[in-house]
Amino acid sequence: MSTAGQLIQAFRDDEKDGLEPFFWSDRQLLRWLNQAAERFATDTESLIDNLQLRLVPAVADYPYDACVLRILSASSLHCRHLRVVEPGVFPILDHPRFGHPSLVEILDARTLRVHPVPQVEANLALTVARLPREISDKASDLCDIPRRYHELLLHFVKHKAYSVQDAETINPGKAADHLAMFTAGVQDASEELKRRRAANTQPIRFQW
Repeated sequence: MSTAGQLIQAFRDDEKDGLEPFFWSDRQLLRWLNQAAERFATDTESLIDNLQLRLVPAVADYPYDACVLRILSASSLHCRHLRVVEPGVFPILDHPRFGHPSLVEILDARTLRVHPVPQVEANLALTVARLPREISDKASDLCDIPRRYHELLLHFVKHKAYSVQDAETINPGKAADHLAMFTAGVQDASEELKRRRAANTQPIRFQW
């Protein structure tokens, strides 16, 4: 399965929901599929990408894309490994106020601050874990999630489907079983992907 439509068709085949009017609409299934992909990406931090920010003199704070889950590393021409400080951790500053940045402080989910404040223009290279692209319609490609985990996404979709407060479809037992299978599968996937990343430190490159 490589598209959202194929995954939705597999769901309808499994749940005997092939005749209109459907128990669950395409719109619902697409929404839950997006939630499943986001949960997978968040829990595994498996979507690794490279971004660049242009630093300018006398500016310390810079926005970055909201799709970034976590900044894994940072580097520049003048500093190969900038220290990255997570939100709420006050950085110990032992360098001058202005100069070549050597530390990145994460202020919130969309803003970072560099220390020292840049004196010259420079590129800041970031390696990040990011969210998947939105699955907007049934033709959407699922390339952000490795193909071997597409069936896993179905467990989350089925969990949501059987959690809907509808007398014809609600089934707390099935909902709980599918959530448990999804959670266990994501944990296994996370451990497998960590092993793969340890063996290959080169980031996966995606086209934004």
